[in-house]
Amino acid sequence: MSRLLPCSRFCVSTRLPISLEKPFSSTFITKSCSLLSKPCSSSSSSNGSSSSSHVPTRIKYIDPPNSDWVAPQKISSPVNEMVTYDASKLKGSKLYEILIGGVLPRPIGFVSTISSNGAVNLAPFSFFNGVSSSPPCVILSLTKTAQGGKKDTLINIEETKEFVVNTAAKWMSQPLNWCSANFPYGVSEMEKAGLTPIPSLKIKPPRCKEAPIQFECTLFNTMEVGEGLGSSTLVVGKVVAVHIAKEAIVSETPDGKHITLDPEFLQPLSRLGGASYGLLGEIFDIGRPKI
Repeated sequence: MSRLLPCSRFCVSTRLPISLEKPFSSTFITKSCSLLSKPCSSSSSSNGSSSSSHVPTRIKYIDPPNSDWVAPQKISSPVNEMVTYDASKLKGSKLYEILIGGVLPRPIGFVSTISSNGAVNLAPFSFFNGVSSSPPCVILSLTKTAQGGKKDTLINIEETKEFVVNTAAKWMSQPLNWCSANFPYGVSEMEKAGLTPIPSLKIKPPRCKEAPIQFECTLFNTMEVGEGLGSSTLVVGKVVAVHIAKEAIVSETPDGKHITLDPEFLQPLSRLGGASYGLLGEIFDIGRPKI
């Protein structure tokens, strides 16, 4: 059943955002990952913005494609001739462009850290995902700078062993993109972009108030992938607390073991190739088969 029209791909400008409209109230449901079946606190800030300003992403709910398919029927595919590349022989940034243009869509981890001297850093990363629920872990891939050095985020994580992954939402696109600029080390991108730092529950780096979900993390492990330009450091963070905008919670079971979140409220922002970003367009459900 179709409810709303689908969204489209878009590019983000590089102008400095003057202000950011808060699309939801400041109430968060906070859960410690050591006791996820029970809320450990509810956190809020003094800015009592109203949820009435929230405009839902236009999502189209559809029936599953090929809903009459049964195994082992063949499917119709537009794929015909393939172009094959030897990855070891690609030149310039071509392989990188294939990765960011072909691995789609990529969720964005908007990572806040703090240096040993107390300077806050905030930067978006699209080589990011969740990797485990026991222990609850997320992963970031932090590439080298253009000069071959470590990015500020990695420097801070190695120093303090803590960071926050703030989820990216449609209403955050302009300031999020602004935070991807090469600010000098020690400059607070959160302040420069007009975003709001709020205290974390268990760690020192602040959360970004405008983000609908915030994962407080401690460093679990790191791994080096390659050397020089194009190489990266994989950072695995153990989630120790989660903060979820109250409006994003559809339901929780009475026993506290299950929760359902609302993608229409969360309006997740993703990265595509080049300078393009994406939003949710069409959603459909397919139950897992029983063999």
